[in-house]
Amino acid sequence: MEEQQYKAAIAEMAKDDADTATLAGGMYDWITGEDGVEAITLANVQRFAWYDVSVKWLIEDSQRWDVLAAGATLFDMLGLDRYASVLRSPQTAEILAAHERSHDEGLRAFKRAFKASGINPPDVDDFEWGDKSAIEEADAHDVIMRSLERAMDDGSMVPGSRGWRTTAKAITTEVLDAPHPEIPGQSWRSVILTERVHSSLRVLEGHSPELHTMMSSTVNRLLAPIPPPPDLELHLAPTTWFLDYVGESIKMTGAGFLPTALVRDAANRFAWDKGWSSDPPKKESDSQELMTLHQLLLDTGAVRHHKGAIVRTTTGTRMLQDPGYAWRTITASLTPYRWLASVTQIYTLLLLEGESDDDILWSRALPILIELGYRAGDEPPNEWAVRSAWRHVSHPLEILGGFSDAARYPSRTYKLTPFGEATLLERLRVDVTGPLRYP
Repeated sequence: MEEQQYKAAIAEMAKDDADTATLAGGMYDWITGEDGVEAITLANVQRFAWYDVSVKWLIEDSQRWDVLAAGATLFDMLGLDRYASVLRSPQTAEILAAHERSHDEGLRAFKRAFKASGINPPDVDDFEWGDKSAIEEADAHDVIMRSLERAMDDGSMVPGSRGWRTTAKAITTEVLDAPHPEIPGQSWRSVILTERVHSSLRVLEGHSPELHTMMSSTVNRLLAPIPPPPDLELHLAPTTWFLDYVGESIKMTGAGFLPTALVRDAANRFAWDKGWSSDPPKKESDSQELMTLHQLLLDTGAVRHHKGAIVRTTTGTRMLQDPGYAWRTITASLTPYRWLASVTQIYTLLLLEGESDDDILWSRALPILIELGYRAGDEPPNEWAVRSAWRHVSHPLEILGGFSDAARYPSRTYKLTPFGEATLLERLRVDVTGPLRYP
């Protein structure tokens, strides 16, 4: 469509009803902005009809219906039937009514509809979109939405039909890995990840110069996924054994613990004893290693508890079949919330620098965490809080062979194995290149 077509249509509308033409022109100007007719896309029309006109236009509720009706008429005249049908659809009427009832209800209705429409780029296995976007990520998002709309136009993707979400993911992945139009040798994905890294560094620079310096020395290692470490299957032997032993499901004890036979098999295979007694373990609580492994696989979603049994999930089955997937899934689960992530980031960078003494590690980490603004109520975090957070990560890493034997208790040092280094680096990479979130 050309700009001249729009001007001719508005002029024609004005002959019949100047007010309707004004409303339609206002909608057009809002959607196109400085980008002109190229900005008229399905995504922008839906966003206008399902959000902008209700939230950003300071008009009476009754006028919003008039705006949509005028806009639909304009799109009819321009031959843009898909966009006209969006403005007239019962779905749009329902969303508009939801906004009139409350802002929160309208926002939820908009998000549901936008996601289900197929135009919103989905997350894929190795890439998640943020709540907010910097320039390159926003541009990539727009390119993918246009690709999804073209797939709808040619019939290769029909939202709501069988397999359409798989197609949407394939289109998203194809664009992410396509060459960036302006940066030679880079894909959209690599440019976005670099942008996210720089954003993380800028945030750190304003809060903790020491952590910024430490991160800057490692950041180039984080721009691409860390390769799976050597001897991966050997390190994952405990998780593989557990998932294989559970099978589809296995009954737990009446108190909700792992069965005695499983506990004894773990003790025999991995020499996991009580630690305080030479007697073999009889129950799950007799083995700190087994309790840690059990919790780790719950955290990854590999298993779940259901009606007195522990059940292996589809994630667990895939982990059993694919060591690389298992490793990345475990790595992603190590720091489920921000405090743990920050402690682990600092410890990782210190360990990579060559620091190993436990007392020095926490004493260097603590002032950095205070600089980052962490508080426990009205007080800054203390030694116990830092040590406890690190144990949440170091315990599962230890049972998978992330530290050398020289670093085992009662030693107060940590020396990373190649597996441990790769795992912590990948965890750091996921944090630094992860999606931008609102606080």
